[in-house]
Amino acid sequence: MKATSICVLLVLPTTLQAFNLFENIFEAQIVDSGNKIKNDVHEFVDGTFSWSRCNASVVPIAVTLLSVQPDPIQFGKNVTISVAVDVTEDIGTQDQNVKVDMKVMMKMGPEYYDVCVYKEEYCHFDLCQMAAKYKYNCPFPKYKYSLKNITYYLPIQKITVTGAFDITIQLSSKGRELGCINIQLCLGQCD
Repeated sequence: MKATSICVLLVLPTTLQAFNLFENIFEAQIVDSGNKIKNDVHEFVDGTFSWSRCNASVVPIAVTLLSVQPDPIQFGKNVTISVAVDVTEDIGTQDQNVKVDMKVMMKMGPEYYDVCVYKEEYCHFDLCQMAAKYKYNCPFPKYKYSLKNITYYLPIQKITVTGAFDITIQLSSKGRELGCINIQLCLGQCD
């Protein structure tokens, strides 16, 4: 496995850290909805994991596979993730920072609430600066990255939050969209 391929996964655990609930996780079974523009409407179907690309145009970073098991994700259990990402141009060159903006919505009753208001620093960051903390460096070269069956243990937290989450991750550089993915998952139990 190329060392730089790990960098593609850095955004995923950071998404889960967005409110310090899921460190090193994901969970689900994937349903690829294709390259559709996703409206800012939050729907959660039967509490199952799903994902779709949400870019408005052709982009150089495209997730082509995302799967997580078990579904729903459970604290105190292993979570296994597989991901494939097609990067069609070098990303994060010397003159190009990669901005990550996440929107993490948690369903409580019939309403969704923005979790990022509590931990903004987990939802908006520079991918290259974050990768450097893990001893990886930009740029990420053009490549078809693939990681299969990576397993993480999701520890039981002192405070556990369960429910449906709707997460949108957008990557951009200098105002140019680089990629976008929307993930819906259930953590613990979803009613």
